[in-house]
Amino acid sequence: MTPAAPISAVGVVADGDSEIARTTLRLVSIRLLPFLFVLYIFNYLDRSNVALAALQMNRDLGFSAAAYGFGAESSSSGTFCSKCRVT
Repeated sequence: MTPAAPISAVGVVADGDSEIARTTLRLVSIRLLPFLFVLYIFNYLDRSNVALAALQMNRDLGFSAAAYGFGAESSSSGTFCSKCRVT
């Protein structure tokens, strides 16, 4: 039985990396991380915008805080459930 290669903290084989694996990881990191950062910023702005809109929207539509909270949570839960796959 051969021992398994050591795994680093990010789940990549540490000592047995080939050159192509390192290059691929570097290129994916360079191209993907900035895009994910921009998506994170948009997500933050969207949630902040909904919270600021709630200040006037609740009064205009006659929503209680519980009704708004239920709507905001159901939207968030729906997004979460649509991203989770059950295999």
